[in-house]
Amino acid sequence: MDNAFITQLFDWDRPESGKVRLLHRLFRALGIPARVVRPQETGEMTSVEQRINMFHLAAGVLAYGARGDFVEIGCRSGSSAVLFQTVISGHDPMRTLHVYDGFFENTPAELLANFERLGLRPPVVHAGPFAQTLPRELPERISFVHVDIGMGPAHAAAMEAMLRHILEGLYDRLAPGAVGLVADYCDPEIYRRPGFRFPACIRFTEFWHIYPQVKRVCDDFFRDRPEKVHALYGGEFSHGYFRKALGGGR
Repeated sequence: MDNAFITQLFDWDRPESGKVRLLHRLFRALGIPARVVRPQETGEMTSVEQRINMFHLAAGVLAYGARGDFVEIGCRSGSSAVLFQTVISGHDPMRTLHVYDGFFENTPAELLANFERLGLRPPVVHAGPFAQTLPRELPERISFVHVDIGMGPAHAAAMEAMLRHILEGLYDRLAPGAVGLVADYCDPEIYRRPGFRFPACIRFTEFWHIYPQVKRVCDDFFRDRPEKVHALYGGEFSHGYFRKALGGGR
């Protein structure tokens, strides 16, 4: 299955400003194969590297036969949810994608319009505060979950409590071999190791560790469990994943 679709719903799909169009015409006239982009914004809060990780982890869950549905907690307009639905459609169309969001920044209609535009089966949408929809509206068995609940640095305490609530609600529903992918999980010590260098295009290194509470909550939650969260390089961002132990779950 090809993964070219991971580039859909990125910033470069948006109409260019007049100045940028003029600059691109100049580039073409001069034979310069370049485009003007804003790396710190590209990806609708995910990077290409993150989406590649999402693709392989989601496809791997289906390839190895972990049982259950797919879940995304914090879906916004669906820019990563469409990736998960594309993987489901290509590998196991009988699975269902469930998405959860308070929809404070956009609407369910906007999310569903993105699925329709790409010709994808719509997900089951659970709209409302996470404290109300989770875990009550989670599927009984889950094979893959993406958790992305960034609330902004000013809401660190609320985000910490909510992430703990989410992990507690998810854990027993995760099937053996299921994968959990957690946005904003960052281990700064990895990036301080001798020889590690940020790519030249990465100038805003604060993105790597904007939510330190994510690692703190995850590490504490899994301290007495067999799983461990591993940091994943994600370009200008960072995230982590864990795989449910084969001896646990349903």
